[in-house]
Amino acid sequence: MKYSIIVLLEKDAEGFSKFLETLYEIFSSVSESFEILVAANGLEGFLKNELENIPKFNDKLKAFILDKKTTQAVCLKAALKESCGEIIIV
Repeated sequence: MKYSIIVLLEKDAEGFSKFLETLYEIFSSVSESFEILVAANGLEGFLKNELENIPKFNDKLKAFILDKKTTQAVCLKAALKESCGEIIIV
């Protein structure tokens, strides 16, 4: 895998599914393998609803729901541990 794109999510963000779609479109045009990892703290319902809007690329997407009080550092560490890319983008 060439790229791992890590997105940290701490609060509901309007247009989040569109943001993920845009990332997918950009990296799909590069012709290199990639994955998108989303680490969210305490946003299980929001993230589930957003991901239902973009089923077309769930094979490229990994989502992690951590406890609401989890710090960004812990979220990032969890995503880094699961990433497979040679190049990591946060």
